[in-house]
Amino acid sequence: MSENMNRAIIAGGTKPKPDMINQDAVVIKQLSAICEYIAVADGIGSSYKSEIASRIVCAGLFDELIGEEIETKDKIDQIDWLQKFGCLPVILNRESVKISEEGDSLNVAGALATTLICALDTDNETIISYVGNGAILHLRGNFNRIPDNHIVFKAPWNVSNLLNPHSVWENGNNALYKFISPSAKRQEYAPSVIKMTKDNELYGDIIILCTDGLYSKDQEVIGEDDDRKVWIQQENKLADLYKTIDKFLKKPETEMNNESLQNCLEGFLERAEVEDDCTLAVIISPQAVKYQKNGPK
Repeated sequence: MSENMNRAIIAGGTKPKPDMINQDAVVIKQLSAICEYIAVADGIGSSYKSEIASRIVCAGLFDELIGEEIETKDKIDQIDWLQKFGCLPVILNRESVKISEEGDSLNVAGALATTLICALDTDNETIISYVGNGAILHLRGNFNRIPDNHIVFKAPWNVSNLLNPHSVWENGNNALYKFISPSAKRQEYAPSVIKMTKDNELYGDIIILCTDGLYSKDQEVIGEDDDRKVWIQQENKLADLYKTIDKFLKKPETEMNNESLQNCLEGFLERAEVEDDCTLAVIISPQAVKYQKNGPK
């Protein structure tokens, strides 16, 4: 990679639903010399000022983590994710008080609610914590080394969703039972945490964090035919995203960097037909790039 062969290529973007305020947010920043911070959040549509909440939690969690001076793997292992997520309702509550003081007290109840997915990416591990829904898609770096068949990109065999949505079926709809808000209780903001060891020997890893405007398991359409076979409708936007990543990976190695990936994702979002705010971040490990260019070690 042209910028730093030992660092992941990372980029992200967001697209609002037509003629609406974007309630999603995405933040990608360097947390320390060994760690990148990636976060996406989806302000809950029924919640007042949720577009503010999503931005606040993405930035607020970064501020909480940067105070830890994370310069070693041991420091990352020592992060108390429950405590860090517990700071976010406090931060949102301060914003809620500000809204009330500005004379908008009628809308304070139920305001500023959002989901959050956060990843800390290091050379050997990716640690992900989340509250709510959306998806954490893990692709092997060889996901596109399959027969040239457009159907394959609709459901690659070597992609897995690591996010189990914090939602329940309620009155004919999916309802979140975990989210972040000014009044969120411990059981509502307590995150699920995933630690993934990277494949730095063979194929490498590609991780996609996204809000439910792109994909979420709790919004899949499932049906059964006359032969009792169950069919799951695949999300066409995901197929286009996989093709976009495939196209990026076929660029000359000198052109493979954060800015180039950003341009590819912006093109994907421009093409995407969205019915909800659509936000994503993509992390491509150095080994995934090396495999695409040279094969396994």
